[in-house]
Amino acid sequence: MTKVFISYSHKDEAWKDRLQTQLAVLEMEGLLSVWEDRQIALGDSWYPEIETALNTADVAILLISADFLTSRFIRGEEIPRLLERREQQGIRVIPLILKPCPWKKVGWLSAMQGASRDNVPLSTLVEHQQDDILCKLAEKIHDLVGTCRSGFSPTISPTTPSIHSDRLPTVKGGFFGRIAELQLLNDAWSGNTTRIIQFIAPGGTGKTKLLRHWLNHTANIPVLFEWSFYAQGSSEDKQTSATPFFSHAFAKLGSTRERFASEEDKGDHLAELLHGKRYVLVLDGLEPLQHGGAAMRGALKDKAIRQLLRQLARHPCGLCIITTRLAVHELSDHDAPTVIRHDLQNLMAADGIQLLQSLGVTGSAAELGKAVGEYGGHALALSLLGNVLRLRHQGDVRKRDTLTALVKATGNRDSRHAFKVMQAYAEWFAGEPELALLHLLGLFDHPIGQDVLQMLWDAQIPHLTAGIDEDEWLEAIASLREEHHLLSQHDGGGDLDCHPLIREYFGGQLQNQQPQAWQQAHERLYEYYKALPEKEFPDTLEEMQPLFSAVAHGCAAGLHSQALEEVYWPRLRRGEDNYICKSHGAFSDSLAVLAFFFTKPWENTTEKLEQEYKEGLLDWVSYCLRSLGRLHEAEQSYQAYINIIKTTLYRKRTAIAFNNLSEVQLLLGKINEAEKLAKEAIKFASDNKNWYIKTSATHAYSLLQRGDITAAADILVVRLRC
Repeated sequence: MTKVFISYSHKDEAWKDRLQTQLAVLEMEGLLSVWEDRQIALGDSWYPEIETALNTADVAILLISADFLTSRFIRGEEIPRLLERREQQGIRVIPLILKPCPWKKVGWLSAMQGASRDNVPLSTLVEHQQDDILCKLAEKIHDLVGTCRSGFSPTISPTTPSIHSDRLPTVKGGFFGRIAELQLLNDAWSGNTTRIIQFIAPGGTGKTKLLRHWLNHTANIPVLFEWSFYAQGSSEDKQTSATPFFSHAFAKLGSTRERFASEEDKGDHLAELLHGKRYVLVLDGLEPLQHGGAAMRGALKDKAIRQLLRQLARHPCGLCIITTRLAVHELSDHDAPTVIRHDLQNLMAADGIQLLQSLGVTGSAAELGKAVGEYGGHALALSLLGNVLRLRHQGDVRKRDTLTALVKATGNRDSRHAFKVMQAYAEWFAGEPELALLHLLGLFDHPIGQDVLQMLWDAQIPHLTAGIDEDEWLEAIASLREEHHLLSQHDGGGDLDCHPLIREYFGGQLQNQQPQAWQQAHERLYEYYKALPEKEFPDTLEEMQPLFSAVAHGCAAGLHSQALEEVYWPRLRRGEDNYICKSHGAFSDSLAVLAFFFTKPWENTTEKLEQEYKEGLLDWVSYCLRSLGRLHEAEQSYQAYINIIKTTLYRKRTAIAFNNLSEVQLLLGKINEAEKLAKEAIKFASDNKNWYIKTSATHAYSLLQRGDITAAADILVVRLRC
């Protein structure tokens, strides 16, 4: 059945009703079905409904008026999708001019044949002439669709990969410069010697934009995987799990395997699936999975990713491209051209000037060059600056001096340039729905689903979403996406996303300036994600993902005890069974969740927890860190655990903690420290035979490692005889 979509301004609803009356005659005959937004039921999510209608319509009728042409949502959301489907799939898009308006000056509209002869506005005709046009339009629609379907054959691009997974953020705006980098990528893909390329640069330099441009202009990639690990801001303490990446990759490659002997086994399995294929694998924003501290700078936290990269460095058929702020330590023993490290610099002056000009900024070459220099050639900062100057100051580059200095200078020099322009946006949007939407984005470290956005809007949170009606909300989305280029839709769907530095800035603004709204929003999200899984006790890691989000938002809302008692302990860890680790080997996932209970990993837990929980958290993270081979961190967390527990009456737990730390010290080669700790463990284990034997064995092993074989033998003979 023919599906008809009516796009209109609510101010023209009377005209829409007259058209729909004519179409209803054919609808009752079963010849077509009509969709318009008043069909959305009370309580339903509006955006997915509209998106589905846009994606399934055979005919779209546009009711043109000045109100229609000035609706941000219509021009930002509905028209681009309809025109895209018109070009690619051949759907019919029919404008109907309702009222006099300057529609001839609208490029995409002026070339279309409308429903009325010579596109005469309906409002200028008498009523029976109006009805005649509406009637004839209804009669022609069914035949038009038949012609369209029989005569249209969409062109299939020869560059479409046989396997294609696009999880790379959408980056708006023009692309300039980077000639050397593009040549590097072209040479690597056309040759067979380079297996991995690392692009190293701070956030906002243009790493993702570079990859987007190259991928969009590179043909014949049979297998293409693009994944972004970007998390909020640039915190070195951020703990991110690679499980969603692996689960998605396995599904795309047809693997149903769910159990792995180890994290390394998971990395090996993905490498095996890719082996022999001509692939490009993009790992964008890898730094959340790397250590940032000086002692282990750039080393990978995730064993599965580490093993995957080791295997890919030996693959002759594919190319892995990494973007990160830190070079991957584990790849440092591979020389070029097998593994190439490339430090991506900020834009050169000429390229920065071109970027500003493409955004509508005007001025002398000297002034434009000066602006590029003042903002350090930072791609994100210049993009934001260009949009502000175009929209607020008619593109005059000299007006950049009107931007106030950054109130609180945080981050590195490049991010401060971007934050300065974001501050201007915050001042500009004060009290507007656009600012509320940017604040919402700051609640997350990932793209936001439309269902989640709808829930937060329905909640009408004071100083955040309260008092914003639906039309204003939709127009804010369209405005931030189409006019200001601050917002994008992720993975070709409805999820909303923005640059991590934008999330960092506006999230911080909301937390500092409206702490109550911040708390209430996260509390709503905690309850939402907690109730989302179909099963009370999810079986797979994929089914557990909403519970991971529940803990994150619960802790952000200050509900640490609730998140621990209601989610982590009963539903993820499942008490002493430690289900998430022992059944799934998901030490990284568990650690990423536990990080939310710490103010300083892995030493200080939040003060909002009872002492027993603080002890348990330090014990659990120590176990995970040790299992992941992150021994320096395990050493730190075990010591913090001992400092708390040694003053309690739990002698067995204290003995176990000293013994575990002794074993870690042995693995690190700290023999003397290990021996001292083993002796302490023995003291606390004196009233427990099993642990007395265990701690004595550890003590003996430390002596053996030091070369004192006699003393080690004496301990084993004398103490184990007791």
